[in-house]
Amino acid sequence: MKAAATEMRHLLEESGVPVLVLVIFDDSTFVTPGFMRHAEKESGAVMHLIDRMAFVGLTPTKKVILNGYNMLFRRHFRAFDTREQAIEFLFE
Repeated sequence: MKAAATEMRHLLEESGVPVLVLVIFDDSTFVTPGFMRHAEKESGAVMHLIDRMAFVGLTPTKKVILNGYNMLFRRHFRAFDTREQAIEFLFE
């Protein structure tokens, strides 16, 4: 997951245009403190290029972590129960 966060930063830096981001978690996706520090560093570098971000598959604990992430970056990224709901939000 750390490699994916770094790759996302590289792609956004190369494109230089605002994007919509859909993040999908599953039962085998674990959010450790080390990953969160890495994700904060990588996404923070390109936050100005992230127009909207939607998450699918978050557990209640991961939703709390997302709230903290939103507070840190003063954003309103949202969690959804389905991909369809997340995509609808991204394209509003």
